[in-house]
Amino acid sequence: MNIDLEFHPRRKKPQYAAMILLSGVATTMLAAKVSVILFLVIGGYWSFLILKAMTNTIVNISKTQIIISSSIGRFQVNKKAFPMSNFYGVRNRVHWGHYKHCQTELIGRNGVFLPVRVELMTEKITPEARELKENLVETFKLESCRDFEHA
Repeated sequence: MNIDLEFHPRRKKPQYAAMILLSGVATTMLAAKVSVILFLVIGGYWSFLILKAMTNTIVNISKTQIIISSSIGRFQVNKKAFPMSNFYGVRNRVHWGHYKHCQTELIGRNGVFLPVRVELMTEKITPEARELKENLVETFKLESCRDFEHA
């Protein structure tokens, strides 16, 4: 059984990219009036932001490996593969960072963790996260780790 997860839904991407493009064009043109170097620096920064906004991250989990690939349109930017044998467990956790969020992770050896799903702004582990964890444990025969909270 394969589980395909795709992060960064595409619904709002064109509007977001258009906003970045318009802001970038306006500030770059203003910078062109001041200095050529400032024009290049600001233009490069806005180009980087629009490429970053248009990048889609796709995660494919199969019985033997996890493949994380990034693409812009039809062009693949990078691809990382992790053998499933590197991971031995799955856990959910509620974590404080800049905000409180629930996260499901694959637990690897030597302190390696691979986040599978992140739910923003939740105060507790949601039923969907528990269900995802149970499906991963059952499908890939990983030992289940207890859920915990930490700061």
